[in-house]
Amino acid sequence: MNIEMFLASEWCGRVMLTMASFLWQGALLGVLAALAMLLLRRRSARLRYGVMVVALLLMAACPVLTYVAVSHVPETVAWVLPHTSTDTPTAPAESAEPNDVETAEAAPAPASPITPVDVSEMPSATALAQARGPERPWATTEQVVFLAYAAGVAAMLLRLGMGVMGGKRLRRRSRPVEESILLTTLAHSAQAFGMRVAPALAYCQHVAVPTVVGIVRPMILLPVSFASGLTPQQIEFLLLHELAHIRRFDHLVNIAQRLIEAFLFFHPAVWYVSRRIRFERELCCDDLVVKQGGEARAYAESLIAAATLACKGKMAPASLAALSATDNPSQLRRRVQRLLGANESRVRLVHGGWTISALMLVVAAIAVAQVNAPANNAQSVQSQTAEPAQEPNVPELAQLRQPLLSVEPAANPEAATESAQVAAPAQLPVPAANGQPSGPNVEAQIPASADSPAVPSNLPPASVPSGLESEEATFLKLFGQLKDKDWWLRKLAVKQIVEAKNARIYVPYVINALSDEDERVKAAAATALGQIGDPDAINHLVAALKNSEPVREAAAEALTKFPQEKVMPILRIAAIDEDESVYSGTVAALQRIDNPETIQLLVSLLPRVTPTKDQEDELTVSLRAAFGKKDANQVLAAFKEALQSPDKAMRAGVAQVLGPDRNGQEPEETQSAENLCRADETVMLLKGLATDADRNVRAAAVNALGGLADYRMRYSKQSTEEALAALAAALRDTNKNVAAMAGDLLSKLSWQPPTPEDKAYFLIAQGNATEAAKLGTVAYEPLAQALSRDSETVLRGAPAVRNTPPLRRPVARVAGGAAEKAQVIGALGQLSDERAIPALLEALHSADPDVVFIAAEALGERKEPRAVEPLLEMAKHPNENYRCSAVMALRAIGDPRAVPTLIAALNDSSHVVRSQAAVSLGELGDKQATPDLVRVALNDTDFNVRSDALNSIAALKDRSAIAPLAAALKETLAKDATQTDENARWQLSTIAALGTLGGPEACDALLPVLARFPNSQEVISALGDTGDQRAAGPIAADMIENAKDGDISLEVIETYFNALVKLGGPTAMTGIADFVVVMGERRSDLAALGFKALEKMQQPEAGNVIYDLVTTKMPPGYLQLEGAYVLARLGDERARDILEKAKEDPNVRAKVFEALQALNAAKAAKPDTKPAAP
Repeated sequence: MNIEMFLASEWCGRVMLTMASFLWQGALLGVLAALAMLLLRRRSARLRYGVMVVALLLMAACPVLTYVAVSHVPETVAWVLPHTSTDTPTAPAESAEPNDVETAEAAPAPASPITPVDVSEMPSATALAQARGPERPWATTEQVVFLAYAAGVAAMLLRLGMGVMGGKRLRRRSRPVEESILLTTLAHSAQAFGMRVAPALAYCQHVAVPTVVGIVRPMILLPVSFASGLTPQQIEFLLLHELAHIRRFDHLVNIAQRLIEAFLFFHPAVWYVSRRIRFERELCCDDLVVKQGGEARAYAESLIAAATLACKGKMAPASLAALSATDNPSQLRRRVQRLLGANESRVRLVHGGWTISALMLVVAAIAVAQVNAPANNAQSVQSQTAEPAQEPNVPELAQLRQPLLSVEPAANPEAATESAQVAAPAQLPVPAANGQPSGPNVEAQIPASADSPAVPSNLPPASVPSGLESEEATFLKLFGQLKDKDWWLRKLAVKQIVEAKNARIYVPYVINALSDEDERVKAAAATALGQIGDPDAINHLVAALKNSEPVREAAAEALTKFPQEKVMPILRIAAIDEDESVYSGTVAALQRIDNPETIQLLVSLLPRVTPTKDQEDELTVSLRAAFGKKDANQVLAAFKEALQSPDKAMRAGVAQVLGPDRNGQEPEETQSAENLCRADETVMLLKGLATDADRNVRAAAVNALGGLADYRMRYSKQSTEEALAALAAALRDTNKNVAAMAGDLLSKLSWQPPTPEDKAYFLIAQGNATEAAKLGTVAYEPLAQALSRDSETVLRGAPAVRNTPPLRRPVARVAGGAAEKAQVIGALGQLSDERAIPALLEALHSADPDVVFIAAEALGERKEPRAVEPLLEMAKHPNENYRCSAVMALRAIGDPRAVPTLIAALNDSSHVVRSQAAVSLGELGDKQATPDLVRVALNDTDFNVRSDALNSIAALKDRSAIAPLAAALKETLAKDATQTDENARWQLSTIAALGTLGGPEACDALLPVLARFPNSQEVISALGDTGDQRAAGPIAADMIENAKDGDISLEVIETYFNALVKLGGPTAMTGIADFVVVMGERRSDLAALGFKALEKMQQPEAGNVIYDLVTTKMPPGYLQLEGAYVLARLGDERARDILEKAKEDPNVRAKVFEALQALNAAKAAKPDTKPAAP
């Protein structure tokens, strides 16, 4: 079967019919799914996910079921036998004269009857094919669409295959994770999800976000940047999320999604449902992470941290899309907001979605109708009589024709004939939509009067008087041109109407042009209505004021052409309208009308101004420009009266309009009234508003003063100084945002504070409370006043409370920056002024957590004993951050009264609090905490807490802890023969603690560990820390054994030497000497390090050991010289002979001379020093 036969086969047709049917089926399912999402928006993500998966499966099932159910209807074969009648002759059509009144109609063609033929009478296949005529008209289209569909499916499947292969490539290019903490976290998380086997975990430098690859054996790939860019807890959250995907088999569901998308790629509803599935899937996994005990806020921080690292990489857009689970990175923001408790965005089907769905339903219906329609239906040709075009119902046309219809009968026959000719209908072409006549058979007829005499049909048409015929033709031409598709022709018609006779009869049509789709036509219509001057157009022109600026300006200018007594009542109504576009547009008209009442109307609009800091709304700009066109004295008088209004919105509006334009224009460009923007009265008005009771009024006044001061620096020194003084006073405002705005404006104006106190207020307003504290006690009053300020927001676009970081972060888990008040508390803590102590103590009871934390930190740094009791109470707070902050402050104060509370904190539910309590007990140095610290070090569930407890035990130097720690270490080692269990890190910390505690008991506990784990740097260092010389022999033996094996690194050698140097004694020196001999045969450079180790011991016997090595056990050469160098630095004269012999060698001459100089210097420092007897 070739391709043409395949495309013409029934199977191909059934597939196309199936896909065409799926257009409406998928659209219907998509709409139902969207409605379901709307109804379930308050329900769980798991339920919404299930609904969308069911919807996608139904979409996948529809084509299968349709294909099975659909079948072609057998085509009906009908033979069309033409029957030509010869009985009825065809008369030739008479040619119509150009001036004929009636339109000649074409005679209908006789229809050919259809004669059905019996099946038995059907002709041969060839004749049947010829009779069937051409192929189905839709057959070629069907084949092209099928080929396009097949190509789309192939492309989507190829894309899916490339994705699978890309996952395999990433798997090959990854490297396994070796960090035990990550592997332990992965195992615990997998166990928490009930998974028998944890998936593989690897690093991959080709991914920017955590990724699951693989179908049968999934693997989690982590970006390499996570190893250093994220905390272990953040990585744990992200691992939990990926494990949730694997536990839910999302990777398999995703493959199924891709397959369905591949075969149904052409339908938008499929993509919508699939997109929702991906997003709800992420929400389900987020819920599982939180359900497993993760803190929602910390998890959200982990997502943000991962996104931050991804943005720094080369694959930032793809990384953000991967984190958001869709192609839109803003979904990540929705996930974070949902975790933080913010309201979720409503799921809705946008206008485009409804349009696409409706379009799909219509297209599907047409497609199904075309496919199912019989291909060879007999078509009957019915003659249709062309009817004359109906004349539009235009009453004005009747007015133009009225003289033609009222012609009086003439007194003589000639006059009667002339009257009949005048009364006869006139031929006039009706303009079509494009302004051209619609055709030769469509004529507009003016009906004759009933009293007019009949006109014989064989007479030529009567003529119309030239004047009337011209005016009527003009009307019809303009009427058609107003409906033309070309906007310029419509605009031209509006302009020509103004110049036409009886222009007022066109007013309704010009008013209609105010609703034209093109703004230029609307503007021309507004201008034309003003020129025509018909009062009926006033209402429409006022309504046009709510359009775009060109139309609004034209309508406002047109309204000035009408009497004010007719315009002002309409503008009064428009000025109080609720719609913003209406009352805003009214300003443009009031600006141009010279009437005292217009100022009052403009003032009445001031409460509707939206005070902003930067970009202003359109109403503010329009009002400022309108007031600028009015008399300055009248405007200022109206403003003074408005300032007495109890309406705070009115006062704020005055302040906003009095300021300069902040949209980039100079004041003189927006206000033309003389000195309105520069008058000293303006500054005085704003100074009064800067002390208003309402914070928004004060903020608007401060903002305006800052702008005016900037402009006035070029005009009036006095006005500038007045504005600057008002801004300086605003630095003390009771609202911190008003003060901050004043500080920003003064900073831009390069203002220099005249006094230290002003400087302190200035720095605090700018968010630099820390710098203000450096001014000393003069900053106390400004800082104390800053604590009592409110932080309510002011003005749209003004800076809210600064998100400045605190002086220090009191608790590592406290997320985000501290509030400005917290920074002020920190600054008070820096002051040496004792007056700050009550404020800091009072801040411990603040409702703002950041203020409490900073106050506790400041009191701790001051070691304030009066803070101990409040901090002890704070240590019992339900919130772990409060408890942690209290524990840290108590540690800084170091008061013994805190010990019982800190011991109790070792049992806190928060591992952070327990960890800080353990560290605090170690720093306080009270040994009564040792038993509790030992208990925590052995039994706590958190490794960091146990490690901190071990460090504190070591710091306390209480050797009573050695026995339980040694027993626990021995027990854990017995359980783990391969050193791979999860307590490996704890074992190392315990070994270090035992070494720090020192003594024979610690040495006895550590020696078996060295025997079990030779070459262990941690054990060797701990033994060296014990100070027990019994450890020197085992350490030296272990070192010699490793040296004989030859596989020993420089780092390990240094560990051995450091431990032996700490222990000292003959055994240690002998061990080092033996190492030099053994290693000298292989690596003389490493053996030479032994001489330096002996030098570090600083014992007289060390010189004898070195001399013995270089004279009896070292052949002349490199090692002998290295030993001589060390003897020279020790001041041993026995090195001189060796050095004198070696200085003849040019390769070492410089170093020999250096050693001799060192020897001479040592001898000069100790002239009586003699070498110890061997």
